[in-house]
Amino acid sequence: MPKSKPSYRGPLKSGRPRYVGGNENGRNPGGRSIAKSPYAFWSHWSAWKRYALLALVTALALVVGGAILTWERNSQSVRAPGNARAADQTLTDSQSNPNSVNSVNPSDLHELQINARKALDSGQFEEAATQYRKALESNPSNEDAHFGLALSLARQGREDEAVQEYEEALRLMPNYAEVHNNLGNLLAKQGKLTDAIEHFQTALKINPDYASAFNNLGTVLARQGQFDQARESFEKAVKASPDYAAAHYNLGNSLMRERNPLAAIREYEQVLRLQPDFQQATKSLAAAREQAAALQNSGNGPLAPTPP
Repeated sequence: MPKSKPSYRGPLKSGRPRYVGGNENGRNPGGRSIAKSPYAFWSHWSAWKRYALLALVTALALVVGGAILTWERNSQSVRAPGNARAADQTLTDSQSNPNSVNSVNPSDLHELQINARKALDSGQFEEAATQYRKALESNPSNEDAHFGLALSLARQGREDEAVQEYEEALRLMPNYAEVHNNLGNLLAKQGKLTDAIEHFQTALKINPDYASAFNNLGTVLARQGQFDQARESFEKAVKASPDYAAAHYNLGNSLMRERNPLAAIREYEQVLRLQPDFQQATKSLAAAREQAAALQNSGNGPLAPTPP
């Protein structure tokens, strides 16, 4: 006969009794419920098993928590108002236009403009135009490249194209004083004096000490017969830039027109101090001295200089 197992075992190493028996519902044969602690299994585990379980649960919690945070960040970056559309637009522009500014290194663009300027300064106007066009293919919104291209075209005699480039530069940067000044010169050359004056005046509103704009404005006013206003404009140019030889020369011509040769002589002499090889100034100086001598001999005496 097999030996029957005792219904109760001795105390465990932990000192806690182990209850056995009872049916599947946790009741003993007599029907009385056996009180079971929900942590009874924990008390029966050894220390290393407890620590291992705690470590496993902690690791799982960290992994799940990190995944949730990452998902939330990605959702916010994609779905934030305005960001998604902006990101899509940038991507579309880059893909549809391989020559967009984002696809070219800024240092390469700068190098293109440096080469273009060197070509322009050395009189290689076609090469300068080519370099500026390459820069504009990479960045059509570069107002400086439009300005440089306009200069290159104007010096090739392609005035209508140059006007378009100046106007595009102003569309991109309306307060570009140098463009207003150069466009005014080109329009004056085409006989559009009123439009030219407007651009010179705009340049001077942007930069009140713009000597070149004062000088150019004076030349157009003189062409319109506004000689007093022209002289005033030349005087402002000289005041803004005392070393501006062209402005001194134009002021000398205005003074000669007003029959004030002594004041004109001083201006022509100043021109030749600044630019000794200015041949026209040499001729004008001789004419001014001759006129002054003629006035002296006529008994009218020297004319008073124009007040500063």
